[in-house]
Amino acid sequence: MVLGSSPAGHKMVLGSSPAGHKPCSPEAGTTWLQEIVYLINNGVDIEDAAQTNIEERFPYFEWIVPGKQVLNKMESPRLIKTHLPLSMLPNQMKSKKPKIIYIARNPKDTVVSYYFFLTKFVIDDQSFVGTFDDYCQLFVEGLVHYGPWWKHVKEAWDRKDEDNILVLFYEDLQEDVHRVVRDIANFLNKPLTETQVEAIARHCSFDTMKNNKAANYDWLKDVGMAKQEESFLRKGQVGDWRNHLKPEISDQLDEMVASHLEGVPIRDTLTSEDSTS
Repeated sequence: MVLGSSPAGHKMVLGSSPAGHKPCSPEAGTTWLQEIVYLINNGVDIEDAAQTNIEERFPYFEWIVPGKQVLNKMESPRLIKTHLPLSMLPNQMKSKKPKIIYIARNPKDTVVSYYFFLTKFVIDDQSFVGTFDDYCQLFVEGLVHYGPWWKHVKEAWDRKDEDNILVLFYEDLQEDVHRVVRDIANFLNKPLTETQVEAIARHCSFDTMKNNKAANYDWLKDVGMAKQEESFLRKGQVGDWRNHLKPEISDQLDEMVASHLEGVPIRDTLTSEDSTS
């Protein structure tokens, strides 16, 4: 299961063992992580991954499509995405103990990315109505989808030492995707050759993902759920928040992390400054 922090990204793969879940809050690199996990789980068969969009290969647990009936019919191991926090997952998770991969992203880039998703990509009747400053304030107050962001992240971090849970950070993927791919493969008990690691890193680069019709959500445009002229994958950067956040919002987010996430390695910049995947 792939989980993402809200609204950032966590990876959780849910399902009866052997299965996988990816929990995360929105806009935390969930799609990026899904593609990596799918390839690891399927022998790095890139041609196969291109045949079916990622929503069908790695369905969204709480979304109406494809729905619970379809999920129940999936053969194990199942790959399932959710943005739900760990505390809201089905009770069977405690006994089944599926592999859970959670990905989190720093709150500054998360709020920027989520705002642009809700105002630029999705169609009007699903979009956020209000200014960027309005949305930032709602995010700070924990009043956006899957919020509060800090609580979402803390629930995963507090369980990071459990054998079936792997907690990742978007910034680490940006900084050294090869290392993180190896970590994920080892966690899933599917070790890779260096050639396979390189193939995944190349296939999951930002430019390749943005043009990958099986992963870039362009199919939502075909059914009238997204705007034709916009892209689901916007920039894929660490530190773009500097171009958008007012100092007072940045300060409030710093205070949120300091107050609620002491010891959690949240980074809003990279050692080598901004980087794209």
